[in-house]
Order: sequence, then structure tokens, then C-alpha cells
Amino acid sequence: MRTPSKYSPLGAHLSSLQSSREEMSFDGVEQMIGSRLPASARAYRPWWGNDFASPSRQCFSWQRAGWRVETVDLIRERVIFVRQ
Repeated sequence: MRTPSKYSPLGAHLSSLQSSREEMSFDGVEQMIGSRLPASARAYRPWWGNDFASPSRQCFSWQRAGWRVETVDLIRERVIFVRQ
């Protein structure tokens, strides 16, 4: 049995939406998951990648919910999710 990811609340939030696009601030994501994002989330676009093969598995939370990251703005600290 898999232990729930700390990113599970993000996936649950996305699953609950009726819209097909959701823009969130990094601070909003942190509030949702109840902890700080790693420094790499603010510095490296690949952290937000949709690739299951990457060593980071946070993408499971949004992809399991049927979403993917469309755009990340590291300067404004915003991420746009779109329904797959």
C-alpha cells in the first residue's frame, strides 16, 4: 500500500474543480499541502514537469487527478494546471 504523498491535497483540489484550467501561486500550493515547496520548485522549471520518469514524483498528484502543468512562471511564482 502506498503512503499518501504530501502533494495529495493538491491532487484532491484539482479533482474537485469544474473548470479545465487552474492558475495557482506557489504560496497557494504551499498552503494547500501544508508545507513549503522545496527550493528547486522555485528555481527549476523541470521540478514542475509532467514526466513520471523523473526522480521527483510530485507530478503523480496532479496527473492522477487528470491534470498536467501547462505553464510555470518562476519569476511571478505561478503555475497553470490544465485538465488532460
